[in-house]
This record gives sequence, C-alpha cells and structure tokens, in this order.
Amino acid sequence: MPNSNSKLRFNKQKSSDAWPPPRLKTLFNQFQQLEEKLGSWLELESNQNDNSYALQTMHQFVVDQGLSLVRELIPDNNYNREETSVLVLENLRPFFTAGFLVNSKFNSQPKLNKLFYRGVSFPLPDKGLPCAKALPEINPLEVKVMEARKCLGQFHLDFLKVDLDSQAFLIQPLSQISYILISEIPQLWREEHVKHAYRLINNSFDKLDRKD
Repeated sequence: MPNSNSKLRFNKQKSSDAWPPPRLKTLFNQFQQLEEKLGSWLELESNQNDNSYALQTMHQFVVDQGLSLVRELIPDNNYNREETSVLVLENLRPFFTAGFLVNSKFNSQPKLNKLFYRGVSFPLPDKGLPCAKALPEINPLEVKVMEARKCLGQFHLDFLKVDLDSQAFLIQPLSQISYILISEIPQLWREEHVKHAYRLINNSFDKLDRKD
C-alpha cells in the first residue's frame, strides 16, 4: 500500500474502555462550537436540519468496522469527478470518526470543502474554507499518517474530541483531491481498515480513468 516513506505507524493499543462514549453535554458543546466556528456557513444536510437529530446521531454513533465487506463505494459510475469526490466521502461516513474532503487547484490555496464528524455531515460553502496549511502532495500509492489531534488543530477544529491514540490518514487519489480520514478503532484492526478505504477510494476514481 504505502511506500517506505509513508509506512503506517501504530502506537501501543489502548484498552477498550480508555475513551467511553462522549456525554450528550460534551457533544452539544462541540456542536455549538462548530456553529460558532463556521457561522452562517454551517448548513446541515436537508435530512439533518434539526439540531436534536444531529446530536442524537452523534451521541449514538459507533464506527462500522465492516469496510472489508464493501466492494464498491460508488457502484454507479455515471458521476463526474466533483460528484464522485463528494459521494466517496459520504459513503465512508459510517466507517470513520471524522473525515474531510480537501480540494486544491494548481497554484491556489487548498480548501476544505466537506466534513463529517460522528455520523453527521456538514456541507460547507461552494468555495470551501481555506486550509491553514498546505497538504503534502503524494501519489495514489501512498498513505500519509499523523496524530489525529494535531491534524484537527491544523484545521482549527481541535475542539472536536477524538481518542488519544487516534490517527489521521491522508489519501490522495488525484493531485487536486485529498481525503483525510480519522480512525480510532482498535489498532489491531486499524491498518487493515485503512487499507480497505485506500483501495475503495482509488477504485472509485479509476472508474473515471482519472481524466474527468
């Protein structure tokens, strides 16, 4: 999967009860901070426009570890590159604690265009939100890994709570499209879980012949 320069690194496995599910009050505070951080730009999806529903979803969220059972993220290939990039992230939502879609054009600042957190998607403005730091450019055969909390800090989203040993994985199927996926599933299964995501993401763009 990755080359030697992007080898997945895993820390000591945590105990199963190291991070109990967040309390509703904690989730509510995080939800409020998202609203304050993004201001009028924050718009929940049409089927998630009720705050109580979103909070309930976040509170009950449990990561689905069955990604290996998914054969395709986008069975229908009648989508253009932009549509595909969004659908890929949406279809990964049950399998990761948080995920980001970052788009960048040549000689321009990368933009955060879409994010999800604990099962809830937060569509952003069409122009996206500028990233505080440029992402490294990697080829589709690589996966970059970093501490999840450090990654969230670079997006000024460090108020979002994740497990202490969770990791953020950068996957870049095209030079202008990047995915950052945060995983906190037990480390025993984490590497294989990310490998399946890597394969499914790249397969989704291979269907476009990387030309669209």
